[in-house]
Parts: sequence; C-alpha cells; structure tokens
Amino acid sequence: EILGRYQLWKDDYSIVSTQLLIKIPEAYDAHELPLLGLGQYDLEWRLLYGHGWAWFNGQWLFINTEAGFRKRFGAPADEVRFDWMLGWKSPGQKWEIDFKQENIFGLRNNNSTTQSDPFREQSSDYDLHKATLSVLYWVFPKMGLQAGISKDLYGRNTGNGIAPFTALWIRF
Repeated sequence: EILGRYQLWKDDYSIVSTQLLIKIPEAYDAHELPLLGLGQYDLEWRLLYGHGWAWFNGQWLFINTEAGFRKRFGAPADEVRFDWMLGWKSPGQKWEIDFKQENIFGLRNNNSTTQSDPFREQSSDYDLHKATLSVLYWVFPKMGLQAGISKDLYGRNTGNGIAPFTALWIRF
C-alpha cells in the first residue's frame, strides 16, 4: 500500500487533511500461504479532522475523526470507513492514552465469490466494528513504545476476536 496525506487547513488547535491510498497487489501469489489479500487493486480516499485543547496542568485532550471510501477493482465489495479516536496526553507529552473505534461497512456489491479453496474466504463482503485502547510512551522525542488491546465489537461475515499488540513508533 502506498499512501499520501495532504494538509488542507490548520489553526492553533484543529487540522483538516485528505489522504489517498493505493493498494498494489505485487506480492500476491494465489498459490502461496499466507495469502496477502485477494490480488486486486484498491483506491481509498479519506477526509480527516483533528482537534486538541489544553486541559488541566499542561495536559492535552484530543479527538480525531476520519471518513473514507475504498473502491476495490475486483471481487471484494467496496467499503465505507469511519473511525474516531479520543486521547489524552500527559504534561510534557511523554505519555498518551488513546481510545479508538474503527468501522468498516461493506457495500454488498462484490461481483463474485472467491474460488472454492479452504484457504480463501468465500465471501468478500463484510462489516467490522472494533474498539482499541492503548498506551504510548515516548522514550525519545522521535521514538515511542505502544501497548494495547483491540476487541471486535460486531461483524458481518467476519470472525470475532480480541488481540493484544505492541508497536514501535518512529517520527520522521
């Protein structure tokens, strides 16, 4: 996937951006496991809005919302996506606590099903709604460590699960 983000507007506390993502299935091989997607091109456009405000004793609260549309050029259904996040930053912004809710709405317009193969999903149209809680600590100004847990809240044609995760953040 290749993506670019462009700032449309900004003031002292808010920002509006747009994002374009292109998925190119160059690593896809229908005969190799694990399957990396379904082998089609995707194009996704998003509009993003973020707002932050100073709170008590140098702490910050923030909200981020994103809405987008993913066009899939192949069997999978197109998707509408809506995500939002609430967060808190400590004085000095070394610690962050984030609560994120992600939503994928399949548009039920897939034009075929995948081949009859035990390693492929038989329906390429789904809805997925999940929530994530995480903590991020900035060890250095440009490097942070994150730990969290993600829980599927509801899905159509998807499994239900819970997943702990860790991440390394690098600012550049």
